[in-house]
Amino acid sequence: MIRKFILLFSLSIVVFSSIAQTRNRNIVLIEEFTNTGCGPCASYSPTLDTVISYRLGEVIAIKYHGSYPDRNDPFYLDQQTDIDKRIALYDISAYPTTIMNGDEIGNSMSGVVLGNYITSYLEEERNYDINVNSSVSDHNLSVSATVVPVTDVADASNIRLFIVPIEEFYESSTAYSNGETEMRYIMRRMLPNADGYAIGSALVAGTEYNYETSCSLSNFENENQLGIVAFLQDMSTKKILATTYIPRKASGNDKIELMNFEDTPDYICTPNYYGLATFRNSGANIITSAKLNIDVNGTVKTYDWTGNLDYLDKATINIDNFTGFTLNSNGNNNVSVYFSDINGTDNKSNEFNLSFSNAIQAKGAVQLRIYTDRKPEETTWKLLNSAGDVVEEGGPYENARTFYEHNFSLSSDDCYMIEFYDAGGDGIVGNYGNGYYQLYQLNSDGGKTRLGQGYYDGSYYNLNFNLDEADSTLGIDEIVSELNADTKVCIYDISGNLLLKTTSEGLKTTDVSKLGHGVMIISINDGNKECVRKIVNK
Repeated sequence: MIRKFILLFSLSIVVFSSIAQTRNRNIVLIEEFTNTGCGPCASYSPTLDTVISYRLGEVIAIKYHGSYPDRNDPFYLDQQTDIDKRIALYDISAYPTTIMNGDEIGNSMSGVVLGNYITSYLEEERNYDINVNSSVSDHNLSVSATVVPVTDVADASNIRLFIVPIEEFYESSTAYSNGETEMRYIMRRMLPNADGYAIGSALVAGTEYNYETSCSLSNFENENQLGIVAFLQDMSTKKILATTYIPRKASGNDKIELMNFEDTPDYICTPNYYGLATFRNSGANIITSAKLNIDVNGTVKTYDWTGNLDYLDKATINIDNFTGFTLNSNGNNNVSVYFSDINGTDNKSNEFNLSFSNAIQAKGAVQLRIYTDRKPEETTWKLLNSAGDVVEEGGPYENARTFYEHNFSLSSDDCYMIEFYDAGGDGIVGNYGNGYYQLYQLNSDGGKTRLGQGYYDGSYYNLNFNLDEADSTLGIDEIVSELNADTKVCIYDISGNLLLKTTSEGLKTTDVSKLGHGVMIISINDGNKECVRKIVNK
């Protein structure tokens, strides 16, 4: 049976910092094997480090530098004996290699895949409590740990406790042979060593098992970057039974790091902005209040936040219905997002800068043109108005690599959204060919103006367009009554086909009645100017 534990800890670091924290957490441990001469390692590290940074507190990493391809890797030479034992334990034969909670999960994975692994391991059961106390004085680290099993363990001969001081960030003045200059989560010591500490041959539930150790921090470039990872491992199965992490000291007191601002609109018909802000306490003090500032084209709206956020804890704010700004006439709009008034101070967070575009502007009739991929039966779409009502829909399709045209019968000015769906989840472009969509404005002269073109590669994609100058209240009878006999009038269907052209006697209601009902386009020319508008023949 796999045994797991919670690590409860408090950390007091003298001389350079003072932190006290107690947490009940089952942290996921990533052990990464890398090397300063490994090109793929340098390419993969930013992805790995980004995922860890975003989920720090749920996950932590220890990076072991091996001896290949650069046998002079300084981080390997510094801890060669212990690193060689960890390499032998996992039978590492390639770099980079990622081990998560004792299981090899591969290398060079995407951030999404890494995140999914982390989430799954977080769900594992916890069967140990451990209290760890640490102190630093005169460049020496002292650690004491108390392990308390929740259940009896008849045979604990293979269970080992490890305390690993890591340097969370290291920057080299010159690039290594693989181009890297920045390193994170470097293993600086293994305490007591790579064999770990045997806490007992058999463990009794509720009994305390104690361990104390110390080491020099002389090989740290910056002791302020000291983090402590403690984990329990079954050496026979290699499974990490549980892990905890004491982070490096906070760089200030009242600080917020804006982590992400997502679920924002790409195209807007009318001023209405929204999003989801994720932030983290990156300071030593508990954050109880702050203001989130959203600046859209120079108009700022603030959102008050209150709570109780400990160091490295995260929270979110949902932003909705920000309407008091003006869209730029050039179609490009700028957004900045940041926190201020953190715990009532003048401190500000980092700032995110984003942009969005005005929605496609269409006049008169609109046509959707789809070129299918080799799986046309997977493609469908819906056209929705601003109220969320489905106005029209299409697909699935029968023929692969074929153009399909749909003329929308729209009689109201509105912001419309086309929602594309792909039942196979791979979009209209990808494994089954390069399909795409086009959006056209149908002009009164029978021509077309392309408003947009693109493709999508997932199961869902949406496209907004704003329909303007569509007069749903103006019937064709009203137009006829106000026309002069010498006014030239042409009426087209929404595909641009000419239906009726006036004679010398002008436009008559009887002529129009023969056209049938529906949305049409009328061109009126009085000799001075031409007016083109959408009408409804009722």
